[in-house]
Amino acid sequence: MVPLPHQYQAKAKSNGNDVEVSSLGLPSIVTSAAADFGGPEDFWSPETLFVGAIAKLGKGMEFTHFKISGKVILCPDQSEETALKLLKSSESSCLITRSLKAEIAFEGAVLTCLD
Repeated sequence: MVPLPHQYQAKAKSNGNDVEVSSLGLPSIVTSAAADFGGPEDFWSPETLFVGAIAKLGKGMEFTHFKISGKVILCPDQSEETALKLLKSSESSCLITRSLKAEIAFEGAVLTCLD
């Protein structure tokens, strides 16, 4: 086993509905909203991945800190104010992060499609 602390990284990229999740050296998976929230029944959701992850965890270790970076890329005709509201909403209303006891640091950025 690699000495502690361990660090894990993943990227998520949304096309507006589905989210592609990737991590270096692993195959990407496409997730969508859980069927209970109106998503398709034949996709993995953040909720099902979360439940699968905690079902696998052993006792004795725990996650102590999460650093989440969110980015919204705007085209010239889109509202920066709306993008900032979206980032703030994603920070405060996420079922998964609200279910964790570890410290969560969230960083948000709004970029234009020219950046």
